[in-house]
Amino acid sequence: MSGEIANPKIPLLYLAFANHQDHPLENLVTESREVYRLLHPRAQEGHYQLHREDFAELDTIAHYLATCKDQVRLFHFGGHASSQSLLLRDLEARSAGIAAMLKQQQHLALVFLNGCSTKGQVVYLLELGVPAVIATSAPVNGGLASRFAVQFYQALVRAHAFQAAFDMASAYLQARGHAGIHFFRGIVTPKNAQMDAQHWGLYALDETALRWTLPDQPLNLLDMMDPAPLAAAAIAALTPYLVKGGEELAQGIGKDLWELVKSRSKAMRIRRNWKSSRLSRRTTDTRQSGRKTGGPPGRGYGFGR
Repeated sequence: MSGEIANPKIPLLYLAFANHQDHPLENLVTESREVYRLLHPRAQEGHYQLHREDFAELDTIAHYLATCKDQVRLFHFGGHASSQSLLLRDLEARSAGIAAMLKQQQHLALVFLNGCSTKGQVVYLLELGVPAVIATSAPVNGGLASRFAVQFYQALVRAHAFQAAFDMASAYLQARGHAGIHFFRGIVTPKNAQMDAQHWGLYALDETALRWTLPDQPLNLLDMMDPAPLAAAAIAALTPYLVKGGEELAQGIGKDLWELVKSRSKAMRIRRNWKSSRLSRRTTDTRQSGRKTGGPPGRGYGFGR
């Protein structure tokens, strides 16, 4: 298991791989490793959190979907599957139940079912309001499934939307000369989702769903915090030292203190970015001269590392 969920406010990408001891998929290990490798750098930058399971079980999936309420933006499954089920490590899970659990994630943008003949599950998910689903309509070779997933996420982490990432992954397999593979991408409804698709299909409820991209900015948690507790603490600490009528002044100080916290937090982020770029630009001449590199304007105390 990789990438423990550290913060309940940051969006989460959930990767569930289910290798089975009786029916192992050799390429599933590669898919898990490469997809995680592609997504991990931006998770480190704070754009989202990344959670991966290599031996997914029903109780584990249920636990994290319940624990991470409304955090999951993307759910990826890789492993044995059918039109009605996902073969997890411990049992064959009914797809209608998995879909019902995913329904509880209010900000879910995509479900990617990278297993054989999962197109029958599209109807469940679209009916429950999942904006976009990637699924297959026929048995697929494990190696092709892994390559398709890796190419899709490689495009996604480079700011391509779902639609463009799907098209690039499709073009990659076609360029490799895999004959007889066809793709579908478009807007569908639960009623017509059973139409004849090809090997991989991207099914979306509307154009907005096709244009979704990964979060590309770190979340500023201070913007999501309630300033009232900090202001109240400032008032409580300052009021005994103020003359009559000073409570109004203390309230103003509490608000100013909150703005100071936010500005110093931003300053520390800028300072860390500046230090990284400064280190990369140091030259041998500067080191030999013995001069100390200066700091950025506005250096001072702040909050954070």
